[in-house]
Amino acid sequence: MNFLDLIWAIPLIPVVGFVTNGLFGKKMPKTAVAAIAAGAVLIAFCISAGAVFQLAQPAHSGSNTVGRAGNLA
Repeated sequence: MNFLDLIWAIPLIPVVGFVTNGLFGKKMPKTAVAAIAAGAVLIAFCISAGAVFQLAQPAHSGSNTVGRAGNLA
């Protein structure tokens, strides 16, 4: 899974949870409201952690172009 393609969802998921709880929170049990709030933040965190992990990986494992300046002699 490419988490970098899901970066747009990181702020959107908690907003959807907030709107859901704001519109329907009075009609739902408190445990459901808490589960939606915590679940939205947890899902956004997992996506952001996956994106950071993917960014920390080397772009190409076979290429070693860092430090090459050509023929300096």
